[in-house]
Amino acid sequence: MKNKSVLWAMLGLSVVGILDSFYLTIIHFSQNELVCTIIEGCDVVLKSAYSEIGPISTAALGVLFYITVFYIVLLYISGKTSDVLMNKLVWVFALGFAASLFFLYLQMFVIKAYCQYCILSLITSTLLFVLFFFKEKSKNKYES
Repeated sequence: MKNKSVLWAMLGLSVVGILDSFYLTIIHFSQNELVCTIIEGCDVVLKSAYSEIGPISTAALGVLFYITVFYIVLLYISGKTSDVLMNKLVWVFALGFAASLFFLYLQMFVIKAYCQYCILSLITSTLLFVLFFFKEKSKNKYES
């Protein structure tokens, strides 16, 4: 996969993450019931004590994470940012990936309920993390 293809895939995944997290944020603050279509327990997870860090919804933090990724990747694709900023994005990806793993742990062992939207975010953040390294590998391959 060429570098540009990886970047466009990262951009697309960040849009999926924005939509997923934004939906969860709306449901969280509207106090509406979250509908699970694949597995049961989404509402239990979203209403748990772990759905907020202080006054901030973890879903809203997800929106911030994915918007940050989208913005930096878009700037990089358009040539308006350097490799330096793009390379610092690895820490953002690592944080998002670690947070998703932590929330999966909470779902499995503490809350004992699963949220398909949270699992979608885990998959999305994992793919972004992996694609970043594909981008670096393909960049190095084409520069050699």
